[in-house]
Amino acid sequence: MWLFLIMRQSLNIRRVMLQNPLFRDLSQPQLAALTHCARLTCFERGEWVASSGDSADQFFILLNGKVRLTQPVPNEGNVTIMTLGKHDLLGWSWLFPPHAWRLDAQALTNVDAVCFDASCVRGLARADHELGYQLTRRFSTTMLSHLQSAYDQLRELARYSALAGEV
Repeated sequence: MWLFLIMRQSLNIRRVMLQNPLFRDLSQPQLAALTHCARLTCFERGEWVASSGDSADQFFILLNGKVRLTQPVPNEGNVTIMTLGKHDLLGWSWLFPPHAWRLDAQALTNVDAVCFDASCVRGLARADHELGYQLTRRFSTTMLSHLQSAYDQLRELARYSALAGEV
């Protein structure tokens, strides 16, 4: 029975990976290896998924629900940088030393996700340089999007602060 459940979970994870652009067009052996680094997980509404400064020992593909990324800003409290949803990637700090989360992540709704063990994936990338290159290239696209969102949010905050100063 346990073997059946494990095989079923692996098939579900593989199906999710094939639907996500991050993993599309990887070779079958690469997908199979990554599947061994993954498991299904969930977070309840309000639960903290990650906290800034914590070890980034995993990353997630969101299957449903919403996760808010925030950054503390002096005199402003926590500022929402962006909100992630279905099919989005959560976490890229696992790629680069010191492998620590740089933002806080909190579930805004109940969330189902595929969780990848970062150490396992880094090991695969060291053993298969093409896989490492592909993951780095694909994660970089996500990082650029997140940085652009953070820039837009900070620009909006500065505009709001300037307007508030005029009142």
